[in-house]
Amino acid sequence: LPTIGGRRAADKMFRLSAMLLAVTTLSLLAGAAEVERYIVRFNEHHEMAAKQDIVNSSPAGSIKVTTHFRKLHNTGFVADLTPAGVAYLKAQNDVTIEKDGFMRTLRVDPEEDRRHSHQSSNATRARGRLGSRPRFDDGVEPPRSMVPWGLDRIDQLTNELNDLYAPREGLPLDQVHVFVVDTGLLRTHEQIRDVVAKGEGDHFSAYPEDGPVIAKDVVGHGSHCAGTIGGKDVGVAHGAWLHTVKVLGDDGFGTNEDVCRGLDFVLGWADTYEAAHGKRPRAVVSMSLGGSYSEMINRAVDDLVANDVAVVVAAGNDASDACEGSPASAPGAITVGSTTLDDQASWFTNYGSCVDIYAPGSDIESVGIGSDTDYAVMSGTSMACPHVAGVVAQLRAENLASDATEVRARLLDLAQKDVLKEGLGVVQPNILLQGLAAPSPPAPPPSPPSPPSSPPPPPSPPSPPPSPPPPPSPPCFPVHVIIVPDQWPDETTWDIVDTTSGDIVMQGAAESAQGCYPAGEYAFTIYDAFGDGICCEHGNGHYYVFAHDQLVAEGGEGFGMDGETTAFSLGPGPGPVEPSPSPGPVPSPGPSPGAPSCPAGFALVRMSVEGSAASFLIMGKQEPTIAAQHVAPTATSEMYVCAPEDSCVSLEVVGQGSSSRLCL
Repeated sequence: LPTIGGRRAADKMFRLSAMLLAVTTLSLLAGAAEVERYIVRFNEHHEMAAKQDIVNSSPAGSIKVTTHFRKLHNTGFVADLTPAGVAYLKAQNDVTIEKDGFMRTLRVDPEEDRRHSHQSSNATRARGRLGSRPRFDDGVEPPRSMVPWGLDRIDQLTNELNDLYAPREGLPLDQVHVFVVDTGLLRTHEQIRDVVAKGEGDHFSAYPEDGPVIAKDVVGHGSHCAGTIGGKDVGVAHGAWLHTVKVLGDDGFGTNEDVCRGLDFVLGWADTYEAAHGKRPRAVVSMSLGGSYSEMINRAVDDLVANDVAVVVAAGNDASDACEGSPASAPGAITVGSTTLDDQASWFTNYGSCVDIYAPGSDIESVGIGSDTDYAVMSGTSMACPHVAGVVAQLRAENLASDATEVRARLLDLAQKDVLKEGLGVVQPNILLQGLAAPSPPAPPPSPPSPPSSPPPPPSPPSPPPSPPPPPSPPCFPVHVIIVPDQWPDETTWDIVDTTSGDIVMQGAAESAQGCYPAGEYAFTIYDAFGDGICCEHGNGHYYVFAHDQLVAEGGEGFGMDGETTAFSLGPGPGPVEPSPSPGPVPSPGPSPGAPSCPAGFALVRMSVEGSAASFLIMGKQEPTIAAQHVAPTATSEMYVCAPEDSCVSLEVVGQGSSSRLCL
C-alpha cells in the first residue's frame, strides 16, 4: 500500500468521512438503529422471486437491498441492515452474511521500497536497465531487447539474463480473455490499444462518475498490471484480449461489495459469451488487490473457478502470512508472491501455505498513464500477479480444452523448484514462475565415423536448372491518413487494423501518415484519451482517411476513449500501385520516386533545410495551426507533407529568424 499524502490524503479522508456520514444518516432515518452494509450469500441458487420473499418476510425497514448479484454467491445480494435485519438473516438456514469491508491496491510505496531494497544489489541492477529500452512511438517494431527484467527471467531457467523475451509463438491467444480487476485502464496506450476488448459490454466500472469514459485509470495501477499481462513489448502474452473491471476508486481503495460486483460482471460476461458461441470462454482474472480476511471475497473467487474462470491474485505486501488476507487466502485462487532480479524473495512479499508461486515483482517496468507513450516502474505483489496471469493466458491458449483447475496444475508443474533465496524476504514455497518459452532448436546429429578407406566418388550429377524467379509482389493500394488536431494533440491516437488477421498495419498519434497495403478488409479507429474528440470545444480538428484516393472516413466530433471506427476495403479499382522503392536522394526541384502522393484536395509540399534545425507549420487561412513538426538538424533535412489546398505552409529555421511561407 503506497504512502498517501497531500491531496490524496484529503480525498481519502473525505471519502471515509462521507461514508461515516452516510452511516450516521441511515442510523437516524432508521430511528437511531445502527445500519451497516452486509454481503449476503445463499447456500443454494435462488431466483429473484425467492430472494424477494426473504426480504419481504423480514421486519419492516430492516433490509434495504443495494445490489443484486446476477450469479455470484448463488445470486446473493448486498443490503443495508439494521440489527433486526442482521438477526433475521442469521436465523435463515440457507443464508450466510458478512459485513462489508475494504480492498486496496498492492503496490509498494516507492520511497519505502528504495529504503529496503538498497541493501541488495538487485535494485541497482534492475534500475540500471530501465530507460535504455527503445521507445516504441515511431510505429516501427524494434528488436525485443532490453525488455523488462521480469519477462527476461520467466523465459529461461537461470537468472543470467540475456535482454531478450522469447515466448512460445503460434499460440491462439486471441481466444483468451483476461479481466484486470483493478483501478481501470488507459485503453489508448501504444502497448495495449490493439488488444483492449472492443465489444459493447466488455468493460465494467463500479464508479458512475466515470461516465462515458468507462473504467478510466487515474491511479496508474491497473494500466501497469494490464501492460505486464498483454503489452506489445512489456507484456507476457500479447494477443490475449484485455478487459478492465474497475473496482478500486481513484484513491486506490474500494469496497468488498464493489469487488464482488466486478466478479459478478465477469461471470455474467462469460455466460453471455457461452450463449453466443456455444462454449465457455478461455477466461483469466487478474486481481492485484487485497484486504483483511473475507469469506465472501474468497467464496466469490471460488465461484469463478467453479465456472471455469482461472483467478490469479496478489499475495500481499505485509511480509507476513498470506492466509491472513483476502483474496490471497481463497482456496481456488493462484496466489503470487514477489521476487527480485537476484531470485530473492522481495522484502515486502507475503508468504506461507496460501502462496502457490512466486514471480518477478520488484522494479517492474510497464505501462504508465502520463501519455500514450509513457512508462512507469512499480514494485509489489501487484506487479508479480500479472506475470502469472500472462502465463496462465498462455496455458489457456496452449490447450483450449483444459479447464481452470487443469491450467493451475500445468502452471505449477512448469514452474522452477528450489531456485529462490531468502534474501530480505521469506520464501515459502520455493516455486518460481516459468513461462511458455520458445522451444530450443534440436541439437545437430553426431557426424558418422569416417570409413577406413573410400572408393573414388561418383561423378557429380548435373546441376539442377536455376530456380524460377520469385513471383512479383502483389499490388498494394495507397492509404492516406490526414489528422488535423485540436489544441490538445497529445490526446489523439489512431490505428488501422487488417480485420482478417487482426494485425495493426498502421498507427500514429496527432500526425498524418501514409502507407501501401494489399487488397483486403481494414478498419480505421481514432481515439481521444480525454473523451471529447478533436472538435469543436478546443479547436476545429478533423480527420480524413483516403483509400486509393477515395475518401472512406472523416469526422472529428463525438468520439472518445472507446474510439470511432470506420471499416473500408482495399482492392482492384482506382489507384493500385506497385510497392514503392526505398526512398533515395531527393532531386530538386521534383519529388523523388519514393516521395508520397497526396489524395484529392491536398497538395504535396517539399521542404528542405541545409545544416539547421527547422520547424514547419501548416496553417488554415481562416483557422489556427493544423499541424506542426520539428525537423532535427542534419546535413540536409528534407521532408514532404500533404497540406490541404486552402492552407498555408510556413518553414522557419530555428534560432535564425529566417522563414518561408507558401499559401496553396
